[in-house]
Amino acid sequence: MPETVRLTVIGANGRVGRLLQAAVRLGGAEGLVLSWVSRAEWDILTNGPAPLSPCDVMIDLTGVTSGKDVNLNPRLAEAVAVAAKTLGARLIFVSSAGVYPGGPHAFSEGDLPAPKGAYGQSKLAAEQAVREVLPQAMILRLGNVAGADAVLAGQGAGPVLLDQTDDGRGPVRSYIGPETLARALFRLVRLSAQGATLPQVLNLAEPGAVAMADLLDAAQRAWDFHPDRQAAVPCALLDTSRIVDLFPMPPANPHRMVNELHRLAPHRFGGGA
Repeated sequence: MPETVRLTVIGANGRVGRLLQAAVRLGGAEGLVLSWVSRAEWDILTNGPAPLSPCDVMIDLTGVTSGKDVNLNPRLAEAVAVAAKTLGARLIFVSSAGVYPGGPHAFSEGDLPAPKGAYGQSKLAAEQAVREVLPQAMILRLGNVAGADAVLAGQGAGPVLLDQTDDGRGPVRSYIGPETLARALFRLVRLSAQGATLPQVLNLAEPGAVAMADLLDAAQRAWDFHPDRQAAVPCALLDTSRIVDLFPMPPANPHRMVNELHRLAPHRFGGGA
């Protein structure tokens, strides 16, 4: 392995990108030379070829999460994949747990994707676009990131409103804390730069399930159930056995996730998409 690994992160000013930058400021990116690329440096859909420096590994965090523009996700992913191919860089494309349908069991990488919503459909199409350009790229299907999700990142007045579920528990998801996410991503980057044989599709979350209500309780945030809305997907869980085979992952714990977010808070900067 080279002494240093040149890592370029595309989509640096999104919610996940800003959390990763805060984690780097706190420490934990030893041996990595990082370049953070936001829309200000490369407006992917309008500015033509990527103005990027050579790198060993590229992480693609780009994506639209809601609204009609989610249909842009395949175009964004394809453009980044082309840039990685041009530079000869290994690509880690960050997809979403939303490509799975959700349900009572945890979905593994071998399960057939069947997204229910427009966002999940667009990310599955983005995965396919990446594969057409770089068949060897790694696809990371990411669970909810504490602090980048609508539950903890929302700053609206009043209590957070959760969709109702028949069991009265509220929505349950696979989650990962922001510091844990940074450690996992950077381990994957180092392994990739070593030329290690890695899965081409990998679920990324902490083992276990997290009720959104428990996460809000840990953050001491007021919440209630939405009076008129049932959860379209009450439970959406990832099977994490494949990533745990690569390196240890802590079991999901809402209080630790919130503590990670609080540790990063002084190191976070504002930013746009």
